[in-house]
Amino acid sequence: DVDFALQSPPTFKLTGTLVDAKDLPVAGATVEIGGDWPLWGGTKARAHTDINGRFQLGPLIPEDYKIYVTAPGIKPSLPTMETPSVKATIVDADVSDVVIRFPLR
Repeated sequence: DVDFALQSPPTFKLTGTLVDAKDLPVAGATVEIGGDWPLWGGTKARAHTDINGRFQLGPLIPEDYKIYVTAPGIKPSLPTMETPSVKATIVDADVSDVVIRFPLR
């Protein structure tokens, strides 16, 4: 007989603030985080910014991610029609106080 136990990987969260080009908070935007690897892509977590532009994503396992932001009235960038993203890596701790300037370029 072989005894074994399945263990869940540790999980962490990413918190931050979404601001515009004038460093004012962007409320009501959608912030999504997805895998930065084609096979494991797709949305892993989603949040909406509050009145102060704050958001929290998680639980997230240690991995490389891409963060996507959309807001009412803002269209994907031309000519690719892809939503711009920023990269983030979760290693072994929560990631706090990230500031993302929107729109992403």
